[in-house]
Amino acid sequence: MNIINILSLRQVICFLCLLGALTASAQNQLVKPGYVVMSQGDTVRGFIKDLQWVKNPEAVDFSRSAGGTFDSYAVSQIAGFGVGQSLYRSATVQYDGDPQQGEKLPLSRRPLNWITARVFLQVYLTGPVSLLGYTDTNDRLHIFQQTGSGNPVELLRRKYLESHSNESANVPIWSDEYKQQLNVLAAGCGSLQSAAGRTQYTVDALASFFKGLAACQQATVTEYAPLIKGKRITWIYLTAMPHFSGLVQSDLQAKFGQLFWGYGAGIEFKSRKKPARNSIFVELKYRAGKQDATEYYSVVLGNVRLDREQPCTVDRADLMVAVGSRFSRPQGWGRFFFNVGIQVGTRMTHNVTYPAGASSTRYAGELGGGMVMGAQFGAGVTVRKHSLELRYDYKVDAGASSLSTNQAGLQYSFRLFELTGR
Repeated sequence: MNIINILSLRQVICFLCLLGALTASAQNQLVKPGYVVMSQGDTVRGFIKDLQWVKNPEAVDFSRSAGGTFDSYAVSQIAGFGVGQSLYRSATVQYDGDPQQGEKLPLSRRPLNWITARVFLQVYLTGPVSLLGYTDTNDRLHIFQQTGSGNPVELLRRKYLESHSNESANVPIWSDEYKQQLNVLAAGCGSLQSAAGRTQYTVDALASFFKGLAACQQATVTEYAPLIKGKRITWIYLTAMPHFSGLVQSDLQAKFGQLFWGYGAGIEFKSRKKPARNSIFVELKYRAGKQDATEYYSVVLGNVRLDREQPCTVDRADLMVAVGSRFSRPQGWGRFFFNVGIQVGTRMTHNVTYPAGASSTRYAGELGGGMVMGAQFGAGVTVRKHSLELRYDYKVDAGASSLSTNQAGLQYSFRLFELTGR
């Protein structure tokens, strides 16, 4: 085993140790101060695992102290909970369970499949009339209004199929019954009633209507996420990436099998609305290394064509800028994520060398170079300030050589510091 292989083996071992350390040091990164409201009405303050749920949670993990044991409270056990700028209330509601996509649209203007369930409703706004929401298992958002302490009532907007004599098939129609419901709520508020027919079925638009309703009644409102936009969070980080690479051209190829390194820095811009879930990143990366390759060529002896192979070495260095989107799934200890993006840059070095006495030296010297572009894909985990990601890059020379390079490897990122702003 030569010295290069020994070093590569040591690097792999170091990376495996790092992966183990990350797993062992997994902590409750998303634990935040919060509270639960017990069924009797008592409020108990402590700490909650804030998973920034896309769908309404069915249970919440709560601890009375920072380092204490977490207990899971189901929707039937508590009256609600709050964490950060989010508030959830437990309630038994009826909502329209008819499908709203594809070929299974209902044939009735009125709901045929009412579902009764006890759920955590996300509170968007509280006031004389509160605004709440629930996302069902089909990713359909149901928006509710709650007058005072009464039962939440769904604001109905649904799509259904209606038959027409001049049409060969049923036609999809929208029923905006919620506008009539808003009109009833705004009784006595003059111009607000006429605004009901122009109000869109979105959380922001309905919240604006409910604020007008409160103003008409000379009452105040309180807003919660997502109406309250969070701060923009920006991470600055450094990366290191041991990777395997293969290059492909019709007559010059190298397979995956030799390990070399890349380094870089990046910036990750988190979403204001879902900072633990969605972000955009920009990375500057430099990767270089040597690998064994094979040149395939043919010679003609008389009337016979002979295929030959000539070993060679490719020395390559790339400087790339990558831009992509990252989608995360928070866990109690950190988050899983995957990302997709594009990259563009320059192939700074691309030399091919041959052993002494080589029968072919067609690519001797500088090969390709110039502009490089391609796509990248990745998936990994983040724990505190550490991220470990399996990354696959596909790059193509924009020059005349049309050389493509496939790279796969582990990318480790360490987050140096965080910037926040509006």
